[in-house]
Amino acid sequence: MEIGHAHTLFQLPEEQRTCFLFRGDLEDPHTARLIDLGEALAWQLGGTAVRKGKLAFVMVEAYQNIVRHRPTGPTGADPREKSCFMLFMDDLGAQVVAVNPMPDSDVAGLEQALHEIEGKNGEQLKGMFLEGLRASGPTRKGGAGLGLIEMARRSGHPLLHAMDPLGKGLSRFMLQVGLGDPRASRSLSTARWLQELAEKEGLRLMYRGPSLPAVLEAVMGIVQHMDADVRRGEDRRRTFLAITQFFEDMDIAADEPVLFALSKGPDGERMTLGCERPSARARELLQELDRLHGLSPIGMRAHYRALIARAGGRGAGAAELVQRGREGVGVDLRELSGDRTFIALQVLI
Repeated sequence: MEIGHAHTLFQLPEEQRTCFLFRGDLEDPHTARLIDLGEALAWQLGGTAVRKGKLAFVMVEAYQNIVRHRPTGPTGADPREKSCFMLFMDDLGAQVVAVNPMPDSDVAGLEQALHEIEGKNGEQLKGMFLEGLRASGPTRKGGAGLGLIEMARRSGHPLLHAMDPLGKGLSRFMLQVGLGDPRASRSLSTARWLQELAEKEGLRLMYRGPSLPAVLEAVMGIVQHMDADVRRGEDRRRTFLAITQFFEDMDIAADEPVLFALSKGPDGERMTLGCERPSARARELLQELDRLHGLSPIGMRAHYRALIARAGGRGAGAAELVQRGREGVGVDLRELSGDRTFIALQVLI
């Protein structure tokens, strides 16, 4: 991902306060981490226990639909064939989005199932769900229709969806499930915009929202275990920890928004972070990075050990990022109003 896109992701269209994107080979073990992330964000936004329960159910069902119903054969190099899970949240509610390639042969059946749900109230949907449970056998896809019915019932809002042909016998299905205040319901435009940017820039994971420890811990678990390469996962974990240390060094409060992105390109994986700070603090950081980049490897190790020796290792975040980046640390600063600056840092790991 080009570092200049960090500011675009940090701003986000419309009024979403929080956004999470996970794209690629989505596997079942991440389900529990997604629940942890959603629950931490729901508490931050003042959600009730009922809202937490609804959010957890919809997140799990949407994610499991991706895991269970994507094509089983190998996908090509086309980035549009990657599955994607998104979560948007603000003070009014949440939007859970699932994006999945599917065989064209399954499109008509899915469209029919969505048509049967459309316009039904809660009691009608409950009846449809119970009738489905009493049916003599499961659907060919293992109950996907029941999942759609129950998501619609718990949401209380119309399910938004789109179907885009990809060619080669595949279509891309996008489903958005809304929760909370009806005013939070939006079109699919934001999800489409983010999906297209992710495809273009090779985004594998992105989080924009409050820097809550519980949320960052859940994100780190996903980042570390994105594939079976244990050594690569440990590199990601250590770099992510350096990023969280950097946020602490910049005195970012838990309710302040931060940006984290992991992208993959021909040269490898890049981690990008973003935050807003006073302009004077941004200038100090730029000077510090210039000084760190000028140190020899021996001098850098000595400087890093000295920082770690201090209480809590304050100030070590930037130094560790310089060490972990194969090309050092890339920087992009954007001057904002009110003597504020958006800071973006990026490392190739």
